[in-house]
Amino acid sequence: MITVGNFVGALMQALSKGRTLSDQVSVQIADRYLQHDYLRGFPVPRMSLKTVEVEVNFAVGATTQLASLMKQPEIGRNIVNRFRDLLHDLPNSDMFRSQFGQRAFRDEDWKSGTDELIDAVQKILAEPPSDKATLQHLLTLATENFFYRMHQARPQAGLLAGLRGMFGAAATPAAGGDTRTDAARTDAIRSWTTQQVGSVLGAAIPGGLDGLDEEPDLQILVGGGELEGRSAGQLHKAKLSFTSEDRKWVASEKDGARTFILDR
Repeated sequence: MITVGNFVGALMQALSKGRTLSDQVSVQIADRYLQHDYLRGFPVPRMSLKTVEVEVNFAVGATTQLASLMKQPEIGRNIVNRFRDLLHDLPNSDMFRSQFGQRAFRDEDWKSGTDELIDAVQKILAEPPSDKATLQHLLTLATENFFYRMHQARPQAGLLAGLRGMFGAAATPAAGGDTRTDAARTDAIRSWTTQQVGSVLGAAIPGGLDGLDEEPDLQILVGGGELEGRSAGQLHKAKLSFTSEDRKWVASEKDGARTFILDR
């Protein structure tokens, strides 16, 4: 897979190099003609390119840098592994134990919830959105749903309320009781999960999320192996035309010194 810009640039570069090689051969021939008594009066052959047309068969691939990166298997595996480690270590953290005590949740419940989250993450990564904001939002929702599942598995542990305190959301209980609402707890969970998901993606993606360019960067498949097995509806054809223009070195005299510049 290659971007359209790189593909067209590679063709133009190859045509320019081909012209260069032809000119070098022409110089060699000119030198041999000069040394020959009869050929000295003959015109020196030189190839020139006026217009070149190239027909290309291609299929459309990813449209952004993120979409292209997400197709790399190792990046997806790294993201999944980081999510698994994040949740596996959470119940054993001092912060979690101080809030919920030792073994507040059964191992089988926590493992089952973790497996469901990993399955959700893998489904998101299998068909990822092309922009980082949507990707981060979907992964954040999947992580939130994990906490909801844990809460439903053992509501007496008070997971949602405990997470709210653990994740640092501020609340002032009224004299008659606790004024913390489900919405406030959700805000605390959302803030923490968004931060953790951002850290996971930032560590797994080269250069981090902030370094990603979200401008459309159309990727195309042009190689024989890449196009093999594609249906007729997936294949497209384009005709590219290139026109050659020449530039020459022009000599100039300044202060007795001779210099050369390229004409425009």
